[in-house]
This record gives sequence, structure tokens and C-alpha cells, in this order.
Amino acid sequence: MPIYLTPAFLDDLKSSHDARFIKRVLSHVCDDEATFVEGRDDHRFDGIPDAWIRYVSAGRTAFRMIYLRKGADIYIYRAGVHSIEDNLAAPSSILGIQVVTLGLQVPARQPFPAVIAPTTTLGHLVKTSQKVMLSKLISSMLHVPHLEIVLVSPYYSELTLNRQAPLGRFLDKAIEENTVISFVTKEPEAHELEFFQSLEERGIIVYFHPRLHAKLYLFDIDEGNLGQYFGDVKKTAILGSANLTEMGLELSGKGGNEELCYSLPNSQFQEAREHAYWLMKQSTDFLTYRQRIMRRF
Repeated sequence: MPIYLTPAFLDDLKSSHDARFIKRVLSHVCDDEATFVEGRDDHRFDGIPDAWIRYVSAGRTAFRMIYLRKGADIYIYRAGVHSIEDNLAAPSSILGIQVVTLGLQVPARQPFPAVIAPTTTLGHLVKTSQKVMLSKLISSMLHVPHLEIVLVSPYYSELTLNRQAPLGRFLDKAIEENTVISFVTKEPEAHELEFFQSLEERGIIVYFHPRLHAKLYLFDIDEGNLGQYFGDVKKTAILGSANLTEMGLELSGKGGNEELCYSLPNSQFQEAREHAYWLMKQSTDFLTYRQRIMRRF
């Protein structure tokens, strides 16, 4: 099923200064195979023939995407906050609009080489209570600007993420600076949805994975805006045993579990990020999951 991006849609993306909006909308255009998949909650958009509306996010942002079905072709027509629906006119002629074929492709997984070449910059073990402390490494990330932060953890504590906690305060500040923040966790129970709703309203993009057991923390710093005292801070990817909890990260300094993690060398940061994106693609976004849960009651 061919997918096309209309000039009006591209203008909507270009006119947005919110990187979270662009990322969220594009993630709802197609799947990993560049295939358009009908959403369970997609529905007709009144007033425009062949138009459908897709909910992209809930909460404060409430992003929407509007597409047109013309036979086997899909035209991504418009995107924006919920007000994009108001007084939206149909294109005078969809066939007369210059369109761009969407050519998104997921790179094929490469086999591991028989011998891994040594890198000039090595990673290092990160431990809870020994010389290189996990809490100190993460705390060092809380003082520099970021482009993107990805938190992957099946277990979490509200205390760690609330607005009064060190990490929670930092995440709110990062969002104000247009940092894209994603949180991938296991599928929650219905009574937990209120907490995730609050995260979405703060601007944190939440994904639920049905079989998640990985723990991965990515901090892609904004190297162009580092202060003079933080010039040696580099983007960081941490994987290991620590969950996103007080006992796992020990950010409060009151003691925690004995965890063992590994800070990857910078040469492997992109590979770790691609895996995080793959996990997001295998997950359900907050709005879709909440609607699924609500149908049970």
C-alpha cells in the first residue's frame, strides 16, 4: 500500500518547533516495514471525503494525524494538535498535489563479526556502591543540556519520576528545553494508568512492551551547548541490571540494591539507540493502550 506525504503535511512538520511532535507523528505513519497499518481507533473524519483521523497522543498535547484513502494509496494530509480538526478544508484535488513517496526502511540487522575490532574509547563497568557509582554517573547527566533521553525499564517507582525527585525535576527542565524524552516499560495494570497519564501530560512519551525485561538508559547530550565546566561530558548509554527505581539507581543516596551495569563506548551509542527505537516499535503507545484497557470495563 503506497504511502505519500502531501506538501501540507510536510509544512505542518516544518512549522512545528516541538521535536516530540515530529517524532510522534512520524512514528504513527507506518510500521518497521514502511507499511501503512490501520489503527484500531482510526475513524472517519467528517466533512472530507475519504478522510480518516488517527489519534497520535493524549493528554496536554492531543496530537492528531489526518490521512486520505484513495484506492490502494494513502496520503498523509495534515497533522497537528487537536485544533487541526477545526474548519479543515478538503484539498481541491489530491491528484493535483505534488506528493513525496515515503521511503522509510529499517536497516537489516548485520551479523556479528567473528572478531570484534578494539575501539580507542572503551566502555566501563558501573557499580552501585564501588568505585564507579551508577548514581554518580547518572547524576552527572542531570547538569547538562540534552537532545534526547530514552529510559527503558520494566520496573519503575513513582518516587523516582515525580516532580519533586532529582530525576523528575531534571526531566521537566529538559522537556522545557525541547528534549525528546521516551519511557519504555512493561504493560501496566488499569490502576497504574493515572500515573502514566501524568507523565504524558508532562511531555514524556510512554510506551508499553508486553515482554520487556531490558534496562537501558540513553542520554544524548547537546554538545553544542555545553558550559565550560562540562566540556568532557559525552553522550552516554547505560545497560545492565538496574531498574528505574530508588533501589535500582540509588539517586537518593540512601542505599540501594547491588547492581552491575555497563556504560557503552560512544561507538556503540547509535546501535543501542536503534535497539531502543525497535523496542518502541514493538510497543503500544499510552493512548492506544488506555483505550484497550477501558474497553474491558
